[in-house]
Amino acid sequence: MTGAILPAAGRGTRMGALTGGRPKELLPLGTRTVLARVLEEALSIAEAVAVVTAPDKPEIGASLPPGILVALQEIPYGFAHAVRIGVDALPPCDEYVVLLPDTLLVPGCGQFDAVSAGMVAALRAGVDVVFATETVPESEVRRYGILETDSDERIIRVLEKPEPGTTASRLAVGGRYGFRASVAEELRRACDAHLAGGGHPELSLTTVLGDAITKHGFIGRVVSLDHALRLDCGSPEGYAEAAKLFS
Repeated sequence: MTGAILPAAGRGTRMGALTGGRPKELLPLGTRTVLARVLEEALSIAEAVAVVTAPDKPEIGASLPPGILVALQEIPYGFAHAVRIGVDALPPCDEYVVLLPDTLLVPGCGQFDAVSAGMVAALRAGVDVVFATETVPESEVRRYGILETDSDERIIRVLEKPEPGTTASRLAVGGRYGFRASVAEELRRACDAHLAGGGHPELSLTTVLGDAITKHGFIGRVVSLDHALRLDCGSPEGYAEAAKLFS
């Protein structure tokens, strides 16, 4: 069984002029919201879906169709904790896929189906951790989690927003993550340890999954987004591009 987790973050300020106080995930794209379109992708690959939201976003839960689980992240301890809440809200699954609900892969534009289904296929074939990645220029490396791979395309190192010149890799994490049930247990342990240490700074999912690979021997691979159309609707520029596409 595959479970999908959509962790909706707290309200940001950069999108305020566009949202008018609404959650950015509920901005319209044509006749549907950003969240509804990402939810379509989740439902194409998963038997169970959980949306993790914040207490200040009650509109998120109210917008969801029947059958979608809703879980609250009461305290913003970070992305990893939000995903752990989603894992715990779902029934036990063999694999989990995490989809940022403000990051859209557009159906019919490039290899949309190959990305989402390819991640699940890799997990079912025995890979423990999967990142969807896109190739970015060196000038943008510091904005992303960057993955280094070996000649067999296995992940050997995960770098969180590295400085230019510190890595030759240009493989940037692109808003989609996958991991098997055994890694979900490692996620729980990492989150518990983080809370025991005070819970600050916020715990990154990229960091937890990277540690699972480099410190605990789990197998990690990438699925390329380079032939898909990915739109970051969490930024004014990305949302404007998406709105134009769906107008």
